[in-house]
Amino acid sequence: MSSGLAIPGVTDKYKTNDLVEALMATERIPLEREQATLETYQNQQAAWRDVNQRMSTLRTSVKPELEARVVKVSAKRGTCRPAAGKDSEPVRFKGIL
Repeated sequence: MSSGLAIPGVTDKYKTNDLVEALMATERIPLEREQATLETYQNQQAAWRDVNQRMSTLRTSVKPELEARVVKVSAKRGTCRPAAGKDSEPVRFKGIL
């Protein structure tokens, strides 16, 4: 009310409603900050859960292929034999092995 008439309890001559709103907004700052932090942590947790699920799926889908290609390294340096066939010829590697 912009008129000069002020009725106590009905009108807001001293703008107490604005003051109360400003004080409440100030009091809400820590809560809002913590809610934002919590939301960030929840988003990170969901992202890591997704990474874990994808890695698990990849591990499950690749495991049979890896088991088929396991290579046993013999006691001789640079000699390998595929685990699938014991009768296969040794393979010689030149280099770091």
